[in-house]
Amino acid sequence: MCRAEVAARATALHSTLKPGGVLFSSNPRGENQESIGGERYKAPITT
Repeated sequence: MCRAEVAARATALHSTLKPGGVLFSSNPRGENQESIGGERYKAPITT
């Protein structure tokens, strides 16, 4: 992905965020299985 495309996608994402809200992002690893790791619940979404 080129730098211009990253900037365009970041701008598009920013326009959808709610002021004072929270953005959750995850970098999943493993076999895409639902699980609990410590105090965190994980459920991967495939797009």
